Amino acid sequence: YIPNAFTPDGDGINDVWQVRGSGFVKQAYHAVIFNRWGEKVFESENFVPRDATKGWDGTFKGQPAQQDSYVYFFTAKMPDGEVKVYKGTFTLLR
Repeated sequence: YIPNAFTPDGDGINDVWQVRGSGFVKQAYHAVIFNRWGEKVFESENFVPRDATKGWDGTFKGQPAQQDSYVYFFTAKMPDGEVKVYKGTFTLLR
């Protein structure tokens, strides 16, 4: 599962954007997030799904990122060894 929205408001619920799939992904190689101007706001490598420490906390350059739509690219290795790339958008809500 790759969420289409998250709310990094510090309430402890849905505060981190992260890939939440389990079972279908053996290893996540790379996740990168861009804002609407094409600036890279987050990048993570070599993690397992559901690892909140490797997810995006909604900050950019040490400040809360603005409420907006963002683009992600996620590369993962499947249990059968196949490498797949997922891409899409999600919304950061404040």
